[in-house]
Amino acid sequence: MVLSDNGSTDGVNEHVRRRWSDSPVPVRVVDSSATRGTGAARNAGVEAATGDIIAFTDQDDAARPEWIDELVAAFRDSDADVVSGTGAVDRINSPEVAGWRPMPGADDGWHVEGYFDTAIGTSLAVTRKAHQAIGGFDVDYLGGGEDNDYVWRLQHAGFQLVHTPEAVVDYRLRDTYKGLWKQMVAYGRADVRNHVKHKPLGFRGYNFPLMFPYIVVSLSLRNPLLPQRITKLSRGRWVYCVAYEYGKIRGSIENRVWCI
Repeated sequence: MVLSDNGSTDGVNEHVRRRWSDSPVPVRVVDSSATRGTGAARNAGVEAATGDIIAFTDQDDAARPEWIDELVAAFRDSDADVVSGTGAVDRINSPEVAGWRPMPGADDGWHVEGYFDTAIGTSLAVTRKAHQAIGGFDVDYLGGGEDNDYVWRLQHAGFQLVHTPEAVVDYRLRDTYKGLWKQMVAYGRADVRNHVKHKPLGFRGYNFPLMFPYIVVSLSLRNPLLPQRITKLSRGRWVYCVAYEYGKIRGSIENRVWCI
């Protein structure tokens, strides 16, 4: 197992020494802090790993015991080059927080209308051959979006994506409005980046200009100052929606495109 340390300040090496010193699975810590971001951390982890199949998960999530076996089984039972697993929010988040952010069901996969399906980076596996063929993750993505770009580029290169609902990682959501706002603004900006990069390849999934006035009016009328019994929208879900739309506006300005 490889732990890619992208600039942590919480003593990860000491923790691994104490927690994993007697583990039958050797744990190696690699320093990936020279280039910040999730993509750089994953690329460094792949370089340090020795297997032909690489599985990715994130530091704040919890892979279930059968997770790795289910990912490997998906490769064995199909012609997959990349496998998407499931992100579940019901175990390690409160019911309130779990309701802030919509997530697809385990059997639904990560469907993208009119384009290639995608995956969530915290429950994802790929063959080393496929990873190397596309040059790994794009390290220019910061704050999100790199997993979508990665899985789409794999499929553009001819590699096959398969989804397995049984490979489950418990996905930790941001549990404060401030944390949720920051994350969703970053995701909105990242989606504009993916719009710019993948629109020439046929992607149209993030730009809905005709819907934008309706979205603005709807979110204005369903703001948290009104009772939830009227708005039918929790404060957290409202923050999620508004932050994402604001992120797309910022991303549009930064990239000099129209993607709302």
